[in-house]
Amino acid sequence: PMFVSGTKVVLFDPQASYVPGINPANPGKLIDCSKSSGRKLVDTLPHVFGPLKVFGCKLNGQTFDGTTFRFALRTKEQATNSRLS
Repeated sequence: PMFVSGTKVVLFDPQASYVPGINPANPGKLIDCSKSSGRKLVDTLPHVFGPLKVFGCKLNGQTFDGTTFRFALRTKEQATNSRLS
């Protein structure tokens, strides 16, 4: 799951398998899209951040006026292989 508000995106990857720099001991990441490092990460993971852009989140440093959440759905295979319940 993730959410975006203003210029910030918060990602949670509890299995530490989708987002670089996340591990099971620290499964979350705050990304500031007003910084070049944040925009670079957004550009390198279009499959992760693309769905947020549908709702008007530019993720290019411009402030998103609101808060939106994304809850990714799992396939049956992903659920079977998941360490989460």
